[in-house]
Amino acid sequence: MTAARTTIVLEGELDLLRREELEEGVARAAAVDGDVVVDLSAVTFMDSSGVGAIAHIISAVRERGDNVTILVSARGVAQVLEICGIHQIAEVEAIG
Repeated sequence: MTAARTTIVLEGELDLLRREELEEGVARAAAVDGDVVVDLSAVTFMDSSGVGAIAHIISAVRERGDNVTILVSARGVAQVLEICGIHQIAEVEAIG
């Protein structure tokens, strides 16, 4: 039997103004079983609020023994994730 895999898609600018939506993504990731894919391919900007939400998703998923893959296409977003060390705790894939 194949393990469940959930995809969370986020778009636009991930900043403090979208905190509620980011928190919903964290709660959704924590509530499902199996691996989680966080699709950031349509994200154009990310500040520390976005990075914090991604880190919380990774923590919640890894705590139960599952894996997180993050998909990015914007170079700026990929650079923010790399600078913050997200690539050391989750798989980050450049797409597009």
